[in-house]
Amino acid sequence: MIMGPSTLAEAIEAAMDVEASQKVKARKRDQAYMVNTMEELRHEIHNLQMNQAKPKSAKQVTPAEPLQGTRNQIMPY
Repeated sequence: MIMGPSTLAEAIEAAMDVEASQKVKARKRDQAYMVNTMEELRHEIHNLQMNQAKPKSAKQVTPAEPLQGTRNQIMPY
């Protein structure tokens, strides 16, 4: 089958339109992914800031008493 110049030009234009459309769709998909990632990061930063801002409850610390006795009594192995 032999194509005339106008048919060939239309085929090339159609192929270029398809390629351009695919690039636009890929770009939109990439942008949507980036927006979602940015929202997730904003949420994570907010959570980290809130956790950092909360006053930590002070746990009661029991002072350690010095060990007394010989080494063999303290660590029998």
